[in-house]
Amino acid sequence: MAKGNVGSAGIYLGALSKTLFHASWANQYLALLRADPNLSADAEVHRVRCLSLDKDYPTLSLPKEKVLSLLLEKNSQNRMAFEYLIAWYLLNKQLGKFVSNIERLRDFGYIELPTHYEEAALIYVYSAGKGVALGGYQSSPTLRRQIEDFSRILRGYGADKRAAFNDLARNYRDTYFFYYIYANPGFEK
Repeated sequence: MAKGNVGSAGIYLGALSKTLFHASWANQYLALLRADPNLSADAEVHRVRCLSLDKDYPTLSLPKEKVLSLLLEKNSQNRMAFEYLIAWYLLNKQLGKFVSNIERLRDFGYIELPTHYEEAALIYVYSAGKGVALGGYQSSPTLRRQIEDFSRILRGYGADKRAAFNDLARNYRDTYFFYYIYANPGFEK
């Protein structure tokens, strides 16, 4: 319905109209489609259209980052696309791209910097030796102490990740610091 494919929508709605739990919803949309095939007055369809790409891409032809960037180009207020993009950067340890988007968090109503976001920014600061504008967010003294302690423990093992694993896991296994060091396909404890 959101893509304007009235024929397919009619087929699926017809099937849903014969079900026990979705019949009234499906019948309501079948009537709406007959009255207005574009569903131009339907708020939910309009919302989905604003958040969707205008054209279909084969699932594997574009990198996930590109798809998310296209969604944000279409609608810069697409919070879901933004948060997935930020998660993509963090999961793939692309901290430069991550920190370049910190200031956009205010656009999406973030009152404070989420802990893992701040941890990632601190890793960037400490590893790149660069200051990061946190977009007006305050850096936590506790997190600064934690990264310093984490680094001290790791250095105490001569930067041997395997040897430091147990000590770091004891206090930091639920941090982005720990993920950043240990999450990779080749590491097994």
